[in-house]
Parts: sequence; structure tokens; C-alpha cells
Amino acid sequence: DLRLELIRTIFVSRWEFFIRQPAGHFTNAFQSEVARTSAAYNHGIKIIVTLLNSIVYACLVLLVSWQVTLAALSATLVFFYSLRIFIERAKRYGNKITKLMKLLTAQMTDSLVMIKPLKTMARGRLAETVLIEKTKRLKKVNKKLVLASESLTAFQDPIILSFMALGIYIALVYLKLPLANVLMVMYLLSRLFKQFKKVQKEVQMMRAAESAYWSLQDKLQA
Repeated sequence: DLRLELIRTIFVSRWEFFIRQPAGHFTNAFQSEVARTSAAYNHGIKIIVTLLNSIVYACLVLLVSWQVTLAALSATLVFFYSLRIFIERAKRYGNKITKLMKLLTAQMTDSLVMIKPLKTMARGRLAETVLIEKTKRLKKVNKKLVLASESLTAFQDPIILSFMALGIYIALVYLKLPLANVLMVMYLLSRLFKQFKKVQKEVQMMRAAESAYWSLQDKLQA
């Protein structure tokens, strides 16, 4: 369990390590980073399972027509390459979320520890302003991450439908396959592209959460 490992690491670490790490970083790691790391593991497992399903469908298409299989694999490469921008954006926004969460949690923890002196010196408003500003930035980045995720979903279906229409045309006009074979191939390809769509979505979500994993590993290996 990641939380248990983090607790053990905290209590066996040297004193110098805590000088460089605000207490809020551990709070953030215990809550947000562990949850996002677990989500990244989950997405990784789903990618493996979905790829195995894709291999099964690809083998079935191969039994019908190797030309169609080759065309489908080429289309898949184009499919992933054309939409990679949304995956990279998700990774970039995920990195920003990790950094902002660490800053926000550290400042929140420090403010709560020092809340009485801050109130006494009438500095509570200053701490509040800083926390509100960080929270607004975090909210803005989260919106961008959602936009990148939804943009990927929005562009996937039109591209897949275009590939399917092109595949039907090539199979009937150029390859001159029987209509029954074409219908069977199109059904298998629709299932195959559906699996590829799932893989791409899971990859995007995993890349968005992977920065939390590396941040957590830095603390566990301290």
C-alpha cells in the first residue's frame, strides 16, 4: 500500500529531509498524489487488457483479409498520431496540477499552523489572498484538463467514421471483396477501432496522472 510505504518513509527519513520538505507536501502526497498514482496504475492495467482485446480482433480481421488488416493498422497509427496533441496537453496540465497542489497544500498547512499569530498580527487577509489565488489557478488548470479530455473524445468518432467509410470504399471498389466479407470486416474493424479508442483515452488519463507518481516516488526514495 502506497500510504503505508509513505508513512514508513516519513518516520525513517533523516532530519535534513524535513528541512527541505514542507509538511504540506506530505499531506498532499498522502491524499492527492497517492490517489492519482493509484488511478495511473488502474489506467495502465486497462491499457494492457484493451490491447490484448485489440490483438484478438486484429487476428480475426487478418483471417478475412491481410490487406484490410494492414490498412487498419496504418489507419491506427494515423489515428494516434493525429490526436497525440490532446494527450500531450493532458500530461502538461497534469504536471501543473501536481505542482499547484503541492504549493497550495503546503501553504494551507503552514497557514493553519500559524493561524493564531496571523490573526494576532492582522495578517490573515494576506494568507487568504495567496490561498485564493493558488486555488483559482488550480481550478483554471483543471478546466483545461477537462477540455483536453473532452476534445479527444469529440475528435475520435469523426476520424473513426472517416476511416470506416474509406475502408468500405477500398474493399468494394479496389479489393473487390464480396459484400458479405466486407460487412464482416467492417464489424470487426468497428470493434477494433473501439478498442483503440479506449486505449488512447486511457493513455491520456494515465499521462495526466503520471506526474503525481514521480512526485510520490521522490518522497518514497528520500
